[in-house]
Amino acid sequence: MARKLLAEGLSVGYGGKALLRNLSFTVGSGECVLLCGGNGMGKSTLLRTLAGLQKPLGGTVRNPGGGKAVLVPSRIPKVAGFTVKKFIGLTAFQETDWLGRIGKELEARIDGSMSMLDIQEFAGRDISTLSDGEFQKVCIAAALARNAEVILLDEPTAFLDVEARETVLQTLSDIVRCENAPAIIFSSHDIHSAVRHCTRIFGLYKNTDRETSFVDSGPCVSEFDAVLERCFPNIPIRRQL
Repeated sequence: MARKLLAEGLSVGYGGKALLRNLSFTVGSGECVLLCGGNGMGKSTLLRTLAGLQKPLGGTVRNPGGGKAVLVPSRIPKVAGFTVKKFIGLTAFQETDWLGRIGKELEARIDGSMSMLDIQEFAGRDISTLSDGEFQKVCIAAALARNAEVILLDEPTAFLDVEARETVLQTLSDIVRCENAPAIIFSSHDIHSAVRHCTRIFGLYKNTDRETSFVDSGPCVSEFDAVLERCFPNIPIRRQL
């Protein structure tokens, strides 16, 4: 399994105040990691730091393969006037020419990402006409089109109905089964559904000193329940195999 993301001694936070301290972990190709924990634990801050959008307070984040880590935010506005294909192209604006035109290589990656997520039929639709679930799949396709080796998603199932949530989560688990799959790390409050689709769990919880601690289940499914119990001691959650 190729390493896609390596964090060593990582501390994250704002204004010099650390929310999480001294994290070290490696995430590899084909892993779908659920990042869970209560509100205010630092999930979004950690994702932003892993994506390179926020400087760490200490330690390092590296992409050993040299690929990109791309963050898909929790809420992206569906602005009228952009087709799905144009929207995906605009997210990779660094690779367009000065007129915003898409080259053949980028267009091939866009077509490939849309095919992987089975949304080719949306290509010419205005993004404002898509359901929230359909648009979330488009945003994931946009990350794939940017050659992301690590896809980070902040609450990808927020604001979705039950059916759409299941579709998005199934999409994530399908992606990591593909050849040359990226690594995926996603946060979610929909723990009961999310644990059925992840291959590993990163949990955030308050320790006895009331500081936020980090726990990693590793790839062993038998460790999932222990991590969930530590993060959500008052909520019965079990992975349904």
